[in-house]
Amino acid sequence: MHFTETQREAYRTVGGTPFLDQHYTIFGEIVKGIGLIDKITAVKVDKEGNPDTPVWMKLTLLTPKQATEALK
Repeated sequence: MHFTETQREAYRTVGGTPFLDQHYTIFGEIVKGIGLIDKITAVKVDKEGNPDTPVWMKLTLLTPKQATEALK
């Protein structure tokens, strides 16, 4: 897998979860609610990367047809 320099910079500055590296892969695209992502990344975490307060979110998986409709 190859990452662009922009992707690597985002990982370094926004952060990642190194203990998941080489174990899990997550792909997705945010089509609405980027403000929520900003709030999640601002949550304070402990030295192990766990949030000080629980973070909950609702995920909606779309079929390709539903995604096309949502992006219109």
